[in-house]
Amino acid sequence: MNSYGRLRTLITAAAVAATVTACSNTSDGGAAGVAGTDAGGAFKVSSKACPPDAAKALGKGETMKIGTTWPLSGPYAALGLPFVEGAKVAFAKVNAAGGIDGHDLQLDPKDDGYDPSKTLPAVTELVQKDKVFATLGQAGTPNVAAVQPLHEQTCTPQLFVGSGAPQFSDPAKHPWTLVGPMAYTTEAQIWADYLAENKPGAKVAYLQLDNDSGQAYADGFTAAAKEKGLTIVASEKAAVDAASVENQATNILAAKPDVVILMSIGSSCAKALGAVAAGGFKGQIITAYTCSAPDIFPVLGAAADGALFVDVSKQVTDTSDPDITQFLADVDKYGSGGDKPNDTTLLGYRYGLLLADTAKAAAAMDGGLTRVNLMNAAWHLDSKWFAAVGGAAKTDGTKDAYALETGQMLGWDAKSQKFHPVGDLLDREGKTGSYSG
Repeated sequence: MNSYGRLRTLITAAAVAATVTACSNTSDGGAAGVAGTDAGGAFKVSSKACPPDAAKALGKGETMKIGTTWPLSGPYAALGLPFVEGAKVAFAKVNAAGGIDGHDLQLDPKDDGYDPSKTLPAVTELVQKDKVFATLGQAGTPNVAAVQPLHEQTCTPQLFVGSGAPQFSDPAKHPWTLVGPMAYTTEAQIWADYLAENKPGAKVAYLQLDNDSGQAYADGFTAAAKEKGLTIVASEKAAVDAASVENQATNILAAKPDVVILMSIGSSCAKALGAVAAGGFKGQIITAYTCSAPDIFPVLGAAADGALFVDVSKQVTDTSDPDITQFLADVDKYGSGGDKPNDTTLLGYRYGLLLADTAKAAAAMDGGLTRVNLMNAAWHLDSKWFAAVGGAAKTDGTKDAYALETGQMLGWDAKSQKFHPVGDLLDREGKTGSYSG
């Protein structure tokens, strides 16, 4: 299983085990409700309920400290260490070019072992002792949820968090947190876009996980399917730890769908793929991004042949791509000389560059480089995702709260044991992250 596949599992494994935590630990009180619009109608966060230092600019030449929490030890260290390395390479490149308005970027990583009970003390130390300016790319749904209230109380930007849970990009209620990966609802809407173009009027059945992440997928797809003229003929739910999903597969196939969508991850997705294939289904299968890990499809053989999923990133092995060539050159120049860079190293590098672009925009605002300005800049991005299939990284407050909304369908070829692009880019930029406030 390559690092990119493990990352897919890591990003959502906590959503499976403790999705409710993401909601119950996220309070609507404190600084979370401090948001509104300026005189021109643009969304903004406010410093009214913040400590005074949130609106205080960094001193001349002062280092801009950025914290992050990842598993840097234990079974998931093979993910956390490359991410940290990639972000450090990006920061070193930015610093070599003069930094952010004369401020060097410094990454301060903490090891939480991917354990939410360790994330809170780690982030508390980052915020209260180390005085970080923001945090970047924190991994895991319950991990992010466990520390979101602290970010809100201290008005510390929680940027590009490693979870696709849509509640982490809701500026109307929680303006200090912004997602990094594609939101589950966006992914589901892209499925509908693809089907409307390639299988218009298709009859669709789906299996969702019986938790909040599964419901986010289902809600996103149901709304988009109605808009696109698709018919949902059956839907089933399954617990993430279900010993079998054969009954659900039987019920789905009894509805005679043209398309089956599996909104699940890991072993539950593998079981569902196997059950659907065993039932003789010959139509199109689409899986959630988190099901496409390369340790799942090869094992299933013909059962996974032709299955599709939405991808968002170029691959680090594609050395013909100029972005990848630049990334590898920067790793050689600024890296620590450790392990060979992988897709997770690229993710850290990508987030590091986007944070730098966000900070540059903040530094140009009235009042200079403050935490309040950094968060406002994050809600008004007009940048790019380095080495992403679409490229655009745009937000517009409550009108467009998601920075990543473009994907590419990839299909699995069981014979060659490879994924391959299917169709054109599917661009939902500005269409999937709207909140009424």
